[in-house]
Amino acid sequence: MKYETRKQEARNYYSALKSVYCPYLKDKISFPLQSWYHILYKRGHIQRDKDQQMVRFRYLRSVEEILRYSGTLQEYEARQTLIRHNDKVVLFWGFIAIIRGKKLKVVIRQVGMGKKHFYSVIPNFVTRKFADLELKKTPVDR
Repeated sequence: MKYETRKQEARNYYSALKSVYCPYLKDKISFPLQSWYHILYKRGHIQRDKDQQMVRFRYLRSVEEILRYSGTLQEYEARQTLIRHNDKVVLFWGFIAIIRGKKLKVVIRQVGMGKKHFYSVIPNFVTRKFADLELKKTPVDR
């Protein structure tokens, strides 16, 4: 399938997404437009490679399933970041799942006291060894 066709299909799917309740975070996760752009672009508005975008388009449909059924948090990170000239604490949660034989990570982000929202889906990722990550488990997993 051609890039433009797949991009449009993924965009239509993403636009139709409503919030998804994540039992681990005990909150609804929204799907803002800025996260769609994060699928297309890296930091600094540098466009991601089209092949990389196509892979992310393919796995967008797994995001809801991962959020609905993840009982264990695999990654957590808090960063102090300058956003729109304001110093903010940005929180990231990473949920890892194997869906139909593929390892995927779904990243949820919260800026300051804002809403938790979908930030990215990362297929075939490598965990960053030096990130300041904490493993969290639900009471069922302990």
